[in-house]
Amino acid sequence: MMSNFSTPPTVFMGLNCLDVDKSTNLRIRASASNITPTGMTWHLDGWADTTLYGAGASYIAF
Repeated sequence: MMSNFSTPPTVFMGLNCLDVDKSTNLRIRASASNITPTGMTWHLDGWADTTLYGAGASYIAF
């Protein structure tokens, strides 16, 4: 849960879990959008021939 900040925080994200098909290339992006003092939308995306079954990420906001 993100705490309330007085201004939109800086957010750093890191992948901590991947479940992908090893027969294709690995392409994954972890990103955050709509960062406000009270929340954000975070994304874990694969593209092209990547077969992404699941992924996990952690974030820190300050």
